[in-house]
Amino acid sequence: MVTLEQIQKSVEDLQKGTALKTEVLKLVETKMAEDEARVKAEIGGELKQARTAVEELKAQADKLTADIANLRKSRFAEIRTADGGYKGFWPNLEMCKDFGMFLMAVCGSESAKQSLKNRGLEIQYLSKDGELNTKGWGDPTIPEDFKPYLIERIGRFGVYRRNATVWPIGASSSFPIMAGDPEVYCLDAGVAPSSSTLGFGAGGLSPKKWISYIPIPRELSEDAAIAIGEVCGRRLARAFGRKEDACGFLGDGTAAYFNYVGLIPALLAVNATVSKILSLRVQGTAGAWANITSEDILALPGLIHDDADDNVDLKWFCHRNFYYTVMLRIALALNGTSATEVINTAFTANPYFLGRPVEFVSQMNRVKAAADHVPLLYGNLRQGCVLGDARQFEIATDSSVLFTSDSIAMRATERIGMNNVTGVGNSTDEDEADQEQGVIVGLYADIA
Repeated sequence: MVTLEQIQKSVEDLQKGTALKTEVLKLVETKMAEDEARVKAEIGGELKQARTAVEELKAQADKLTADIANLRKSRFAEIRTADGGYKGFWPNLEMCKDFGMFLMAVCGSESAKQSLKNRGLEIQYLSKDGELNTKGWGDPTIPEDFKPYLIERIGRFGVYRRNATVWPIGASSSFPIMAGDPEVYCLDAGVAPSSSTLGFGAGGLSPKKWISYIPIPRELSEDAAIAIGEVCGRRLARAFGRKEDACGFLGDGTAAYFNYVGLIPALLAVNATVSKILSLRVQGTAGAWANITSEDILALPGLIHDDADDNVDLKWFCHRNFYYTVMLRIALALNGTSATEVINTAFTANPYFLGRPVEFVSQMNRVKAAADHVPLLYGNLRQGCVLGDARQFEIATDSSVLFTSDSIAMRATERIGMNNVTGVGNSTDEDEADQEQGVIVGLYADIA
C-alpha cells in the first residue's frame, strides 16, 4: 500500500534529481487506484447495510399490518375478558386507543390529532433548542400520560430492568458506591472512634441513547387506533426490554451490545483463570448439561455474599430450557419438599427452585453451547446492578426509508446506562483479607 509519506519523499527526491518523474507518477497512480478501491468497498458495505435495514423494516411493517389485521378480525379477543373488559398491554382501553391515535397523529393524521386535542392530549414537539412547542417544530414527544407506563412495561418484558436498581440519570451520570460498612465502637470499654475509613466511590453509567423503529402503515383508518395502540405499545416495550437483557446479561463491551459489559462477562473478567474466580462454581464433571449435578447447583448459595440474602431480591436467573431440562430434573430427583415445590410452581408464571424465585432470561443459553459458558446465575441484582434511566422517551418519524411500502418508520428512543461490575466479587489472587464473593454468583458449564 502506497502512503502519502512515500509520495512526498519521492517528490523531494525528484526535486533533488535522485528520482525519475515516471517513478513518482507511478506512485501517485497506484495511490489513487488504492483509494478508489477502498472508497468503493466502504460505500458498497454501507449501501448493503442500509439495504438490509430497509428490508428489515419492510418485513416489520408487513408483520405489524398482519398483527393489527388479525387483532381486528378476531374482534379483539386477545385483549378482551369474558365479560367484555380490557386485559391488554395498557392499563385501560382508553389509554390504548389514545396511544394509537397519537401514533397516527404523528404520522400525519389530522383527524387523529384533532381527536386527541378534544380529549386534552395536544401533541408537543421538542425543537433543536430543547424547547417544547405545539406548532410542529422538531420531534414529537410522547405525552406524559403514556411515558411512565411505557417505561414501567419495559420491565414486564425485561428481566434485567425489573431486578436491577434503577438510578435516575440527571445532571450526573454516576452513582455513589459506599465502600464498606461503618465501624461500631464502645466508649465505655475504652474503644474510641478512630478516623473513619468509610467512604463513597462513584460508579459510571455511560448513558447512551437507544433507538428502535416501528413501521406504521399509512392506510390504516382511525377505527384501527385500538389495534395500533395495543400492538405498537407491546412491540416497543418488548424490543427495549429484550435489548436491555442482552446488554445487561451478555454484553461483551462491543458495539453489538452498545459497549456495555454484562453480568456474565463481568464475572468471567474477574480472573483469566476461571477456577480462581470466587463467585463461580465450575461444573464438577465436564461435558453436557446432563452432567450437571445437584452438588454443582447447591454450591451456589454457599458462594454468595452474606449481604445478598435479603429474603426479597435473591433469585435464580437462567433460560427456561435450562430450568426445565436441568434444574427441574435435579429437584425431582431430590424428592420430598424440593420435588413438591417444582411440581406446584414449575409451570406457573412464578416458578421456584429450592425456595427462591426463578427468572427466565431469553438471552441466556437456551441449549448447551459448543464452548464453556455460564447458563445459571444466582444473585441479588438489586444490589449488584445499576440501570441508569433518564426516563426520557422521544418519538420521531421518517417516511423516506419505507416510501415504497407506503409506511412511516416511527423512531422511538430512550436514554439509559448500565453498570454490572460492582457485585461480582474478586478472585483468589487477591490478598486473603480482601477476598470476597459477590452478590451475584454463577455456574460455569465446563464443556471440554
